[in-house]
Amino acid sequence: MQTLWQNNNTNLHCIGGFLSMFIAFIHLVLLFWSTEFQSFVEPSIVNISESQFSSAILAFGMNITLVLVLFIFGLYGLSAGQKIRSLPFLKKIIFFIAGFYLLRGFTYLLFDLVYINNKVPFILIYSGTSILTGVIYLLGGLWKVESAPQATHS
Repeated sequence: MQTLWQNNNTNLHCIGGFLSMFIAFIHLVLLFWSTEFQSFVEPSIVNISESQFSSAILAFGMNITLVLVLFIFGLYGLSAGQKIRSLPFLKKIIFFIAGFYLLRGFTYLLFDLVYINNKVPFILIYSGTSILTGVIYLLGGLWKVESAPQATHS
């Protein structure tokens, strides 16, 4: 039974890692299709004021930062799945990633349903993907802790 737990743990972390990298890639693709990016590259194409241009730069920078963070999360997932070498603070960061995705999914869902109340199918897709990824990381992390060899004190 120990082998089955270890295989599930490895598979879940690999799925979570690839899912994080896919989400990062989707963020990057959507960033280059957005109006903010177009106004950042060529402000004269879109007639915007200087304050709107500076907020577009801020949105662009935040999205690039998010892409990098999500990619690093993917690397940690692959590391926990033993597809790449072990990264530092692996167990703690796996649980942090799980918490990040779960918090992101639930707050995005609650905030948008309460305050914005439109585009509900997209909100459900975004939130559902974040929650699913968080659950994958959480289960993989719990299984990793549970299947870890226990130290015996003699």
